[in-house]
Amino acid sequence: QILRRIERNNPQSYLRPIGGLGQGLGTALGVKLASPDRPVIALMGDGALLYNPITQALGVARESSLPIMIVVFNNSSYAAMKRLHLSFYPEGDAAKSGIFHGVNIPGPDYQELVSPFGGHGERVENPERLAGAIKDGLAAVAEGRVAILDVALSG
Repeated sequence: QILRRIERNNPQSYLRPIGGLGQGLGTALGVKLASPDRPVIALMGDGALLYNPITQALGVARESSLPIMIVVFNNSSYAAMKRLHLSFYPEGDAAKSGIFHGVNIPGPDYQELVSPFGGHGERVENPERLAGAIKDGLAAVAEGRVAILDVALSG
C-alpha cells in the first residue's frame, strides 16, 4: 500500500532491491554514495530491517558521511512470512488455530539504535505526527546525521 502512494515520476527517484532481505541498508548507502546531494530514504518493515547489518551500516554511514533516513514500518511481525505460510497451507494447523510460530517479533526500540552514532531517532505512534517526523528526520539528514523513524502500525 505504501508503494501506491509514492510518486515515481522522475528517473532514479525510486530504487529497490528485489527478492532479498537484508539488502535495504546497503542499497541505501550505495545510492547515497552515488548521489550525495540527494536525500535517500530507506523504507522497510521491522522484519526486513532485522535481516540487515544494522550497527555496521550505521557506523559506515557516520564514518563515511552518508546520512540517510530509515523509515521502519513496525507491525512487530514478519507479516510476509505469515502470508506465505497461509498461501502454502490455507487449511493447516496454524490457519485453524491462529498460532504462527516465528512470526511475532519482540523487536528493539528501533529509534534508539541510531543514538550511539549521533543520529536522530523518533517513534511515531500517531499518524498525525508522521508528516512532522518526516520533516524532522530530513532536517537531521540535511545536518549530516542518519535518522530512523520507527512508525508503529496496528494490525
